[in-house]
Amino acid sequence: LDEAFKANSAILNTLLTLLNERVFDNGPERQKAPLLVCVAASNERPDTEELDALYDRFLFRREVLPVRDDQVMELLEMVSGTAASAKPPPAQAGALDINRVVQQIEAAMPSVRLPREQQVLLRRLRAEMRDSHQVLVPDRRLVKTAHALRVSAASHARSAVNALDLLAVLPDTFWVNPEERGIIRAWLWENLVPEAEEGPARLLLRSLLTRALEALRATAGEMDDRGGAKEVDVRRAASLVSEAGALRAAVTERRDALRGHIADLERAGEHLWLDPTDAVAAQQALRPVAEERLAMVMRTLTEVASLEKALEGGLEGAVRLGVVERLEERARNEDPPFEERELAMTMREAKAAFDVEKFRLWKRAKKRSEKYEGA
Repeated sequence: LDEAFKANSAILNTLLTLLNERVFDNGPERQKAPLLVCVAASNERPDTEELDALYDRFLFRREVLPVRDDQVMELLEMVSGTAASAKPPPAQAGALDINRVVQQIEAAMPSVRLPREQQVLLRRLRAEMRDSHQVLVPDRRLVKTAHALRVSAASHARSAVNALDLLAVLPDTFWVNPEERGIIRAWLWENLVPEAEEGPARLLLRSLLTRALEALRATAGEMDDRGGAKEVDVRRAASLVSEAGALRAAVTERRDALRGHIADLERAGEHLWLDPTDAVAAQQALRPVAEERLAMVMRTLTEVASLEKALEGGLEGAVRLGVVERLEERARNEDPPFEERELAMTMREAKAAFDVEKFRLWKRAKKRSEKYEGA
């Protein structure tokens, strides 16, 4: 559809009906249109509400720039009839039937899900474009983009949308003006890799280690009352086993998410929707970040598993106590998971900002930082 925004009102209404409902009015009769894809071109941007409505129906948007100087000769060879690319391609045996492909993807769609992590990224990017760049992504476009992401996953025979689908789709669906495409890509580069969530995990681990050490010192390292430990102390130590198990499960989930992300990046070059240059850039820029975060998660997971194993039993009391003491000392002496602005807070400000456990850890970190600055 060439020069789409030069259409008059009657043609615009026909196009909107055709694009929305896949039907058109042929005189008094409304007929179904076997429309699969509509591609439009324009040398100008829409400047009325009517044209905006048509513009919004085109989910994918691409800006076609003039040919660069280093590509002019290639262009001239194409139109001269001498380039290999100017010759009609030979018929391919077993070429795909587009209708069959569409049917296969439609059949797979019910089993393709949009994971919560990707939903959160969509919500955050939409808010970022609205709040920081005054670009509104309407509900209709958001829903259609989510559908396109699932189609992308289905076309790769996957049951879930991954980060590469977002990188392939969102830079072409979330912008209004072409210059906003770069903003979207930059945001995705910064946010696509799953977070390690190291800070919260380390805080929970430190809390567990502190309480485990207190409980085990009261029982001389035993998990029962055979050594004369009080029942209340034994119960307190035993209750920490389930907490350690819950934390291990949460950290394991982070580990699996990062491992899956790295595996996806290794296959970026196979993504049918992703520009080859973006695929290479994703591997070069995002994989080191993912591997660094995975290493952080693995460190925490190892320590949580060690604590859980020590608390579950099978060790002599003195050995169990020694293991937990070493884990607690290591956690206590590591760099605090607080930012400089948090360490600059007054006691009153920190008490108002943090819960009891985090406030206790803040005081310890504050004391160490002041000791370091004094030295």
